[in-house]
Amino acid sequence: MDKQIKAEIGSTISFGGYDWRVLDVQDGKALLLSDKAIETRAYHRTYGVLTWAECDLRNYLNGEFYDSLGEDRARIATTEIRTRSNPWYGINGGASTDDKIFLLSIEEVVKYFGDSGQLKNRPDDTWRISDEYDPARVITGECGKALSWWLRSPGCMSANAVHVGRDGHVCIQGLIVSCPTTGVRPALWLNLQPNDSDRIKAVALINDSYVRDAQVLTDDPRAVEDYYGDDSNWSDYCGSFFIGIYEGTEAEIREKAAAYAGVHPNAVNVVGI
Repeated sequence: MDKQIKAEIGSTISFGGYDWRVLDVQDGKALLLSDKAIETRAYHRTYGVLTWAECDLRNYLNGEFYDSLGEDRARIATTEIRTRSNPWYGINGGASTDDKIFLLSIEEVVKYFGDSGQLKNRPDDTWRISDEYDPARVITGECGKALSWWLRSPGCMSANAVHVGRDGHVCIQGLIVSCPTTGVRPALWLNLQPNDSDRIKAVALINDSYVRDAQVLTDDPRAVEDYYGDDSNWSDYCGSFFIGIYEGTEAEIREKAAAYAGVHPNAVNVVGI
């Protein structure tokens, strides 16, 4: 994804293998929220006192999940995330963090899904925001049933995190952080313009391991034998094969070289010169 991305508030775009809802656009970046929960997962693996800065879910989103987005992830901006204290219970939101991927806060859900005024003017004897915007906050899981989803804000105590309930209400008192059945909807700020500093001049080579594994010429595991003959020694063909010299982003170079060589892009090594 090395071209300008068109994103309008309220639209849905595909990025990194997922569909994302565009919540905001400003300064050449778009705030994206996954259209559906990517999975169900605990906010933290064990019950205990912690904040967004220390939780397992933050580490997972900025580690394993971020890595899974492939080359597209280079477009994700690092954002300073400030998590406010719970506005009804006063529980501290913890230290600010610099994240690629994060969860929305109470304030952001209200801002982007609709504000009925209940956050600032808490109704009597209630622990949740339930209003005309509930339907907009409802999501379903793979089985088609409604699913609750995490926010990063602390709940009524430091061992709870706020969540959006199955019917779309915002549960300000939250769930215990170790609950494993709550949905995860990642959010991120995406750079809409490619970064010119990412453009390089490079040599493109066919990765020797892909030649050795015979996975790049065809889907047939006999590819190397068919290509070089039955009597060929695979070890003779395990060197890096030169494709050409290209200019562009790494992803552009890999795509062009792969198309020219007739191999999968994952088979191409890009070496800057």
